[in-house]
Amino acid sequence: REAVPESTGMLFTWNEPRTGGFWMYNTYAPLDILYIGESSIGVAFRQMQPCFRFDHEQDSEWTQRCGGEAASYRPFVSYIDALELPQGFLESHGFNTEDPRSISVSFILES
Repeated sequence: REAVPESTGMLFTWNEPRTGGFWMYNTYAPLDILYIGESSIGVAFRQMQPCFRFDHEQDSEWTQRCGGEAASYRPFVSYIDALELPQGFLESHGFNTEDPRSISVSFILES
């Protein structure tokens, strides 16, 4: 994916809480990611940057490098959902990304 249209995103849901992070595999547009707790309230926020493949870089080298970069995207808290949005969407709609606990998913979906 090279672009994410405005006011769109991807919602990932799980049946059980998890703590692992995300990485930008084959996604070349910067993203915001909001990790969401069981109460549908944000628990962590990260801005993710694309991990471009270098010329002549082998698949194994690229995935290892990108996986390493993705360590900074881990939320370090438990979450049940994750919402990926175009980078800057939350701030441009008045959400306080400094305090993800102030962000309710229902408000995002209405924006």
